[in-house]
Amino acid sequence: MDKSEIIEGIMETWTRSIDIEEIAKRHGSPLYILNVGQLRRNLSHFVELVGSPSQVAYPIKANPSMAILNELASLGCSADCSSKYEVELALSCGFPLNRITYNSPAPDHQLMVDLLDGGSTVVADSQAILDDLQHKLYGKDWSGNLLVRVNPEKPVEYFHNTDWQDLVSHASPNSKFGIPSEELPDALASCKLPIAGLHIHIGTQMDNVSAFNNSVQFIHHLKNLIEASSNHCMRKLNLGGGFGIDFHDGQQFPTIPEYTEALKKHLLPGIEYIVEPGHALVGNAVALLTRIRELKQMRGRRWAIVDVGSDQLIKVTLLSWSHQIIDRNHRTLPTQGNDAIGGPLCFAGDILLPSTNLEGQSPGDPLLIQHAGAYCYSVSNHFNGFHGPGHITIDEMGQIETAYAAEDVFADHSFLGFSRPTHPPSEVLDHEIDLDIIERLSSDYLKQGESSDGYAFTRVQLIAPRTLQFMVKAKSSLGAISIPFAVRIASDATIISALYLVGKQAKDVSVWGTRTYLKSDTIIRTSQPLRLVVYIAPKSSLPVDKHTTHLSHWDLGNGKFKGSFRFTL
Repeated sequence: MDKSEIIEGIMETWTRSIDIEEIAKRHGSPLYILNVGQLRRNLSHFVELVGSPSQVAYPIKANPSMAILNELASLGCSADCSSKYEVELALSCGFPLNRITYNSPAPDHQLMVDLLDGGSTVVADSQAILDDLQHKLYGKDWSGNLLVRVNPEKPVEYFHNTDWQDLVSHASPNSKFGIPSEELPDALASCKLPIAGLHIHIGTQMDNVSAFNNSVQFIHHLKNLIEASSNHCMRKLNLGGGFGIDFHDGQQFPTIPEYTEALKKHLLPGIEYIVEPGHALVGNAVALLTRIRELKQMRGRRWAIVDVGSDQLIKVTLLSWSHQIIDRNHRTLPTQGNDAIGGPLCFAGDILLPSTNLEGQSPGDPLLIQHAGAYCYSVSNHFNGFHGPGHITIDEMGQIETAYAAEDVFADHSFLGFSRPTHPPSEVLDHEIDLDIIERLSSDYLKQGESSDGYAFTRVQLIAPRTLQFMVKAKSSLGAISIPFAVRIASDATIISALYLVGKQAKDVSVWGTRTYLKSDTIIRTSQPLRLVVYIAPKSSLPVDKHTTHLSHWDLGNGKFKGSFRFTL
């Protein structure tokens, strides 16, 4: 293969075409930027390898952004989930049950049974899990596929030794994952459940093709041993992920096409192969925009302190996986020099680029951190009170859309999850408050006036899949939309949207809200017609659930009021 023809596996080039400074002005920083075209190009290589998008199972743990999940679901991919939360997230983004894989070393055993009943793929990580499934499922009908995770007896080797490899060598004989390969033939010989195949995942950021070639040959050999000693037919082989990508120019990871070309030679006919790329699928499709907040001189060394650090880039700071950074003029900052770039956190290890040259950089200047698509957002945290950035997407025509607003501090569990302060018995009061005072303090609007507020939907359109637009004529004694009034309007529109999308002609079932979130930072007057857009996500419940559960996302007044509901039908 002519390496000069391959660009996807080296450093991405899509950021060369964006106006970094203009995006920073319009959308602020920090900010995640998803390039949909790059994501699709990456996917196409893996589809070429395995034959179908459904055989590319994206590990949600790499990046749970719903912008990514919705795109991959629409392209026909599968989702690799490690928790009930990830299963529900996948369902709500449009992955059907038969394109969901559930794989965890500490699974919810009932969820495994429910998913197998619903047609999903479940991976058993231990003999004990397999025994329990056999107890629960033997003699029953189920439509899913049961795989077993393999832990190879011999270690998988990286070409270049680094101090972080023990943390990501998932197929190491000393790791916690899977059933030892030398024990597996005997274990499956006595298993009465039909085992559809095997799963192996060799590690993260693997730096050579040989490791994957050896893995494929090993799993073929193990498949033959199992089939020779049992009645199982290993028709599915999940090769996992771990394809490494460059974080800087000059690193020597094989390109995605080099991986796929090498593996293709070893694949056998009649077997369904599945791959689970994380870094290689989304890594170079996302960049993280930041700004220089402070520029300081210390003992002859310049420090640029930027507005994002270990809160989003903990893999960079703790594993020393520094990523390439470009400036507003698309110049790559060097990885040598007497200067450094640090994050904003009160943590001495919060360093994004330990050696560089900051000549020409000034406070306020934007910088772009490349290849930030995997294991950044998904392992983010709120250290020092920093919250998640906004997310935008850029499509193949260069159009920019907002996918997420910056995380709302109020929605943090530190606020919403708190019940109330506890007090010692000596501070407990039993003081009666005069009801006349209560009456004078009470809101006349909420007690009586709000009941006279009214609205009508003057026009309703289906403007996109699962998305309805309502034109609203509202009247209120306040002359504005209060939060209770907004909840009424949005709730009714959500009920209408949900029932319309399931084909109802009239409201003959209950729609019950269980969660709500609402954000409003401005006043919306009722003097003009209002636009309300409601999106109803696919159901996130399982077939065994009595009711179907959905999420709705809505905005009123061109985004001045925004909110979400979780509800059941």
